[in-house]
Amino acid sequence: MAAGLTMLNEISEEGFYDRLIAQTTRLVDGLRKAAEETGTSMRLHFHFFYFHFHSYFQLSLFHYR
Repeated sequence: MAAGLTMLNEISEEGFYDRLIAQTTRLVDGLRKAAEETGTSMRLHFHFFYFHFHSYFQLSLFHYR
């Protein structure tokens, strides 16, 4: 219960969501830049402070006999 009350106090502070969105934007921009620099095919979806990504890569499959 104490943790829940602490969380509610934190998110009630003025500017909390502005800071959260700025930090998430910085993280997503960094992930995009790293993917571009390494040639990694990645799709990032970002909305306010929520994001998720998909990475596409090929696997070489072969069979041992």
